[in-house]
Amino acid sequence: MIRKFQGLTPLLACSVVLCSVLPAAALEPKEQVAKLLDAIKKVKDPAQGESARAQANASLAIAELSRKSLGEQWDKLDEAGRQTFVSLLTKVLEVRAYPKSAEFFKDLEVKFGEQTIEGDRAVVKTTLTHPKEGQVDIDYKLRKSPEGGWVITEVLMDEVPMGANLRSQIRKVLTRDGYEELLKRLRDKTKEPADGDSESTP
Repeated sequence: MIRKFQGLTPLLACSVVLCSVLPAAALEPKEQVAKLLDAIKKVKDPAQGESARAQANASLAIAELSRKSLGEQWDKLDEAGRQTFVSLLTKVLEVRAYPKSAEFFKDLEVKFGEQTIEGDRAVVKTTLTHPKEGQVDIDYKLRKSPEGGWVITEVLMDEVPMGANLRSQIRKVLTRDGYEELLKRLRDKTKEPADGDSESTP
C-alpha cells in the first residue's frame, strides 16, 4: 500500500542543482544526506533558518528536477527563463516543503543503513519510526556533480519515488493549463501558507 506523506513530496522529491554554498566535495554520500536532514530540522529556527535553507538547497540537485519536469518547455526557455523557474521552485520548497518536512522529522531518530557507490552514482538507505506512519524506509539516490560533490537527485519512501510524483503534478498543470498558469501557481505557493492551506505542489 502506498502511504501518503503530505507536504513531504515537494522536499524529498526535489532535485535542483544550485551553486553549492557548502564544501560538499569533501562529503561522502551518507554525510551529504545527514547534512540535508540536519538542515531540515533547523529551517524553522529563527536564528538558523536562513543558513539551514541554503544548506538544504545545496544538498539537493534543483535545476535537474526543473529540466525533467518541464520537458520540451525547458528547451523553449532562455537562460533567464530557466533561472526564473528554478528560483520559483526553490522558493516553494523553502516556504512550503521544508517547514512541513521539519515537522515530520522532528524528534525522530534516522538510522543509516547501507551506502552503495557505483561510479558517479550512490544510494544511501535509511529507516525511521514515525508515531503515525510506523516504520518508514527512505532511500536517497545521489550523483556526483561536475564539481566533485554529491547531490541528492531522488528520494524513495517505501520504494515510491517522490520525484516522479512531483514531476507528474507539474506536467499535469503544464499540459492542461499552460506554462504561464504553472508559473502563477508556483508564485502563489511562495506566499506563506494560511492555516489549513493545502501543501500540495504545484
